[in-house]
Amino acid sequence: MSLAASPTVLEDAAIRSWNVTNGLPEDSIYSLGESPDGNIWIAIRDGLVQFDGQTFRLMQPAEKAGIRDNGLGGVAAAGGKLWVGARDYVGYSPQDAFHSFTNLDFQIIPFPRRFGDRFGVASVQIRPDGNLLLRRSDGAFLLDTSIQSGPPLPPKLLFSAPPGESISGLHEGRSGRIWYSTQSGIKVRQGWDFKPVTGPNFQATAMVEARDGTLWAFAQGGLYHFEGSKATP
Repeated sequence: MSLAASPTVLEDAAIRSWNVTNGLPEDSIYSLGESPDGNIWIAIRDGLVQFDGQTFRLMQPAEKAGIRDNGLGGVAAAGGKLWVGARDYVGYSPQDAFHSFTNLDFQIIPFPRRFGDRFGVASVQIRPDGNLLLRRSDGAFLLDTSIQSGPPLPPKLLFSAPPGESISGLHEGRSGRIWYSTQSGIKVRQGWDFKPVTGPNFQATAMVEARDGTLWAFAQGGLYHFEGSKATP
């Protein structure tokens, strides 16, 4: 993904939108993912939506497990499986013999919320090693996707949110640094060290590390670019 394009490219770009009038079940989208077969996967309040470029298909991954809460916070394709993160579980469905996800059969990994977590899995990011980085309000978790025989192990806690705070944004960059945001601002973790990021003290909901190692963060106050000790709105 490129963070910049020439003016000519932007002027010639065609933009098309889909909403409930075009078949999208609802407009509140929490996460988007793409599988190798070209399907787009959309995590929404009512479940998981498959979009093949023409039609939308709604499904509830936890139906077979008897879980009635269909809300999802994250979706990603990694390790030959389609993964979804929900309130009290992580679900996965392996691809078929044709390396596609047309016949989904989800398996459920219980992932109960702790006292400090309010929403369950809020985001799913594929790490460079193919494993998954999960965000809940109470902490960051790692899920090993490499296990081929038997069900995957439950996610392991990587680090907890500071006491009395919740994690609103989480991103691992190419540099290996993990950026996260709480009520007290943005922090960066490299190795076992946690450092606050110099700049405006706002709670970011989305962050991405650029190719040059700088950080872009979005909050209600707008979009900011963090470079060293300088923050540019």
